[in-house]
Amino acid sequence: MLDWERADLGDPMVDLGFFCMPMARQRRPELMGMLLPFDELAAHYEVTSGRAVDLERLHYYLVYWQFVELAQVVRALAFSITDAPPGELRHVTSYPLLAGGARQLVSLIERYEVGEHEVV
Repeated sequence: MLDWERADLGDPMVDLGFFCMPMARQRRPELMGMLLPFDELAAHYEVTSGRAVDLERLHYYLVYWQFVELAQVVRALAFSITDAPPGELRHVTSYPLLAGGARQLVSLIERYEVGEHEVV
């Protein structure tokens, strides 16, 4: 699967991190990218790519993408306050994501710092 919006050259764990970050799994936390559980994704990735999943690097990119997505939520909320046409409140609906996403980010960072590298 390709996500051309964020495609780049670099560490392959960047893509897996995006696919597995908590904010991408709000409705079905057990499914990566709303498709399959992590163990199945990792096994398929390893067979298809010939590369092992590096959990520490993957965890780093989970933190990275969670931060990026939270920044997008903040940006959308700021737009709603400052630049949205009068009466348009569609970006305000992202407000509940802010608190939950921030808690998830803190948890990801804390687990990374103590070496608990797993996708939960």
